[in-house]
Amino acid sequence: MLQLFGLVSLNMSKILLVIFTFFTLWLSAQQPAYFLFGEQQFEGVDIYNVIQDNDGDYWFATDDGIYHHDGYSFEKLEIDEMKSVSVFNFTKDGRGRIYCHNLNQQVFIIETGKCRIIYEIPDLGNDISLEVNANNFLVINSGINLYVLNPEHRLVAKTNNAKGYLSALSEPINGCISTQRSGTNTLYQIDSKGEIHVNKLRIKGNPTSFNGLTLNFLTMDKQIYAVNPVEKTVYRFLPSTLELQLIKSSSRILSLAYSRFYKVNDELWVAGRIGGVKRIRREADFFTDDNVYFEDQFVSDVFLDLEGNVLVSTFDAGVLVLPNLEVDDVVRELKDYHITRIVPSSDGSLIFGTKDAQLLRYKNGEIETLSKGGIKAIEFVFQPPNQAVVFSDNFGFSMLNLRSKKSNSPRIGSLKDVVALDERHFLLAMNIGVVHLEIGADPHEIVGYKTFFPGRTYAVEHEEKSNTIYLSSSSGLFFKKPKGTFEPIELKGCPINATCLLSEGDRVYASTRKNGIICLQKGKIIEQLFPKINGKNLVAKSIAIHKNYIFANTSLGLAVLTKKGKVLTFLNRAAGLSTNKIIDFCVQDDLLWIVHSRGVQKFALTSIAAEPQAPNLRLRTIYVNDRALTLKSGEHHFSPEERKFRFVLQALSLRHRENIHYHYKLEGLETRWHMQPYASNEITYNALAPGAYRLIIKAENNGVFCSPIYYSFTISAPFYQRWWFVAGSIFLFLFGVYLLYRRQLSIQRKKARHINELNASRLTAIQSQMNPHFIFNSLNSIQDLVLKGDVDNSYTFITKFSNLVRRTLNYSDKDFIEFEQEIKLLELYLSLEKLRFKEDLNYTIETNGIEDILIPPMLIQPFIENALVHGLLHKEGGKHLAISFSLNNAVLSCEIRDNGIGRKRAQEIKERQRGGH
Repeated sequence: MLQLFGLVSLNMSKILLVIFTFFTLWLSAQQPAYFLFGEQQFEGVDIYNVIQDNDGDYWFATDDGIYHHDGYSFEKLEIDEMKSVSVFNFTKDGRGRIYCHNLNQQVFIIETGKCRIIYEIPDLGNDISLEVNANNFLVINSGINLYVLNPEHRLVAKTNNAKGYLSALSEPINGCISTQRSGTNTLYQIDSKGEIHVNKLRIKGNPTSFNGLTLNFLTMDKQIYAVNPVEKTVYRFLPSTLELQLIKSSSRILSLAYSRFYKVNDELWVAGRIGGVKRIRREADFFTDDNVYFEDQFVSDVFLDLEGNVLVSTFDAGVLVLPNLEVDDVVRELKDYHITRIVPSSDGSLIFGTKDAQLLRYKNGEIETLSKGGIKAIEFVFQPPNQAVVFSDNFGFSMLNLRSKKSNSPRIGSLKDVVALDERHFLLAMNIGVVHLEIGADPHEIVGYKTFFPGRTYAVEHEEKSNTIYLSSSSGLFFKKPKGTFEPIELKGCPINATCLLSEGDRVYASTRKNGIICLQKGKIIEQLFPKINGKNLVAKSIAIHKNYIFANTSLGLAVLTKKGKVLTFLNRAAGLSTNKIIDFCVQDDLLWIVHSRGVQKFALTSIAAEPQAPNLRLRTIYVNDRALTLKSGEHHFSPEERKFRFVLQALSLRHRENIHYHYKLEGLETRWHMQPYASNEITYNALAPGAYRLIIKAENNGVFCSPIYYSFTISAPFYQRWWFVAGSIFLFLFGVYLLYRRQLSIQRKKARHINELNASRLTAIQSQMNPHFIFNSLNSIQDLVLKGDVDNSYTFITKFSNLVRRTLNYSDKDFIEFEQEIKLLELYLSLEKLRFKEDLNYTIETNGIEDILIPPMLIQPFIENALVHGLLHKEGGKHLAISFSLNNAVLSCEIRDNGIGRKRAQEIKERQRGGH
């Protein structure tokens, strides 16, 4: 096990100090505030090394392989050719490439998130160390030989086997990486070109004493030192003369058995063989050290990250993150007490109440027990200025004489708050109301008391300048002027419920849950403060005022406000607070004391007013349709099918995770800003429409914003939304409409032509039915009858003629008429023709009982007229015309017979008459 620890320590640090003192004890001291990181991920895992790449991502070398952390999740790298998963000695070159090695002499490179083997060390040294010079040459020290690889990882220089162990490689000093062959004065130096130079060391005043000497080189505050762990000495190294000058006062820093050194800026952190770590600082040629931190943890690495956190890696317990070395962890002396309340005392001490009903006094690291314990936790403690009495809710209500340690617990009620009117008169807020209390010369004795304003009260305060009393009760907030009565203080007609009252100058501040912090003066509200964080109001459970600051206990930690309510900063985990859940706090002598579930911490007020840093934001990855893109500058164009976008953000921080929020807006889709907490670092749009967009992203740390990041992109419209397609579609549509119009116009023209033809045929039918010769002849017959004085026949003829004309016109626009109407029309027509033909014409109409059918009007009359004109008109003698109807299988047949001159003779007459017709 010792051999394994020795191997780990050699590979984890730049400097190895061998065993010289085996029984040195480490002293405990106040260690810096810290919080745990990766404790679940690395449970049962030994961390050997930690480093950050140029993007700020963390890499961990462990006995279980290489782990990557991007600020949100851990990922283990799988390397098939890796023979051993125990990885050590991270180092980074100027390109951001990370190198490491394992126990099987394999050297690896981590680049663009992937790991691969680049070299196998030919000899079997077991104390490997790596270093990179300014020109990215990789120097490998196997403990036996040196190997130099150029930036393309080709071997360009090496040493031959020689006796003696090679010390760990130094960081580049004046452009050179150095190592010494143990027991000799041989110094190997690798310059910026990768060339190996062999030089000779000398010790001032003792130039030949190198027996058993192993030197490890380091820099502190621009000074180069060589550490000799065997003799417990430190030398100042002069590179110009290669001379070592002994520093006699340095031996105290080498008092740790089996130590490992880690460089943090210009400080050294020395890890112990069993556990814990020391912090060593240089002052001139003298070294000062703090006592041991974290002695219950085996510290395997100390690393300063880009955010300024000190990361202390451990075996099996993850990483201890120290956000502020100037802020101490919980006070060790008070760690075993369950503190519930804290108040400052006028003698510079602090008075604590505990969960076990004890009252304690703490000063200069010493604890004094003032009262015995009980069963009820103390929830209220108060000490009047410059008085030796402590009021508490121990036993409901208790008064303790700090000088005599005598106490008095009158059964008046349960104490909630106290305010001093003068040295002997006090107002007590109790569950029974407000009590006016007078104490005697012995401060724990009561002279008398009087109860007024009955009812449950929670807080009481006195505005000294106007002599106004304020109290908070279950009924709301009230005030009382001198010689007056208690009157309610309301806001918009509603009562005010205050959790805390605090007097400062001529004002009284009331913290409320719904109405912010209210400033009161002479019973009136003069101002309302609404401290906000990320657009939301903060609720102050209790407040304290010191100089120009208001300290408010909120669910997010202790907020530091201006007197106008602006949030300056937060005391939470980012500032070194062990937990955000604060139980109580107070200010004394420019120190802020905070009680929480882990214990009691103190903060120097001068260190907490600094403005928070703006986050370092970057757009880490863009996924389009779940496919990762290569990030490029400029505007980006995507096809119509690429509509799902997922943007992965990174504002990598261990310290400010609780304070950082992302703000974003997608121009072209949204007009308002959205906000997400640090843990929600993805922005997703599932189905963006075609168009031009610009994503604007900002990261905020407690109101301080970084410069925005812009990402412009365009989603092309599908072909059916392109201008040429739309224009072509409109053209085709209009052309189609034109063709349809032409077709409909043609149809309408044909229809009009058909209608005209139909009308013409109808007119022809009418003309055929009302033949001009027939009308002329009929009128001549009427004239002839009139001239003869045949009045009766003239009247009859005129009546029949007019009836025939009327029926003919009525039926001409009808498609069908009844069969009987057609027969009457034929009879009327034939009766007129009979008058014209005199007695020569005889006709018969046989309907054969046909009825209740419809036929086209005036369909038969032209055929009858044709028989009369062409068949019977030119016949001499009797003229006979027979018309017969028959109905067979729903077919109406009409047969017209005459005894006329015949078709041949009629045709001859027609041709003879055509010439003058």
